Amino acid sequence: MMIEGLRKSDDPRMQQKAFILAQKWVLANLHVFENDQAMWEKYDVSSAKPRLGGGGEYNVQVRHHIG
Repeated sequence: MMIEGLRKSDDPRMQQKAFILAQKWVLANLHVFENDQAMWEKYDVSSAKPRLGGGGEYNVQVRHHIG
């Protein structure tokens, strides 16, 4: 939501910040995928490197393996 809000800003600096944040998110998810060979339903983003998340209303139920 934050990225989308920045992207819709009239300020080009905020639009650039949105692009950078989105790029970091996609690359971080790629890193997780390369390590786990899976895309996770939930991610813990409390550190610089996302990892498998949990909590909320239910535990992680889906793990999509590729290959």
